[in-house]
Amino acid sequence: MDNLEKINVLNGCDLHNIKRTLDLIMFEFIANNESKIYINAQCFVRIKRSNRVIVSTDDLYRSINDNGEEVFDWTEPDSSLFDDCLQKHSKLFKGLKVIDISFSDNDLVLNLQDDMKIEILIDTTFIEEKYRLFTDHKTILIVNS
Repeated sequence: MDNLEKINVLNGCDLHNIKRTLDLIMFEFIANNESKIYINAQCFVRIKRSNRVIVSTDDLYRSINDNGEEVFDWTEPDSSLFDDCLQKHSKLFKGLKVIDISFSDNDLVLNLQDDMKIEILIDTTFIEEKYRLFTDHKTILIVNS
């Protein structure tokens, strides 16, 4: 079974939750049989609605009140512009179904209902794990580097 076939287990799943720990972005999906599927990503991630970026990991390192002078600790929960955008827009994507998946050059794009899109993009030439897809039984489906 190739990676695209493994990723297709997400088709029809509902996006249940998105959260972060440091720079690890965690997506939780619920399948029709109530099992859970997760993606953990440590690379560039953005969420778009109608081709407009509404959440981006580039904002992890910007404070909510980014004036360029403020020193802040991005490792603190709810301290970054990323956290603010995620909280502000969470109602838009929670519960939306995955309707289409594309996988190209190790980049993963999940198209959701209501013209929402999650893009998980490899952002370095260095060979290391960037994201993994796994089940609630800790069965790893994909480790991508």
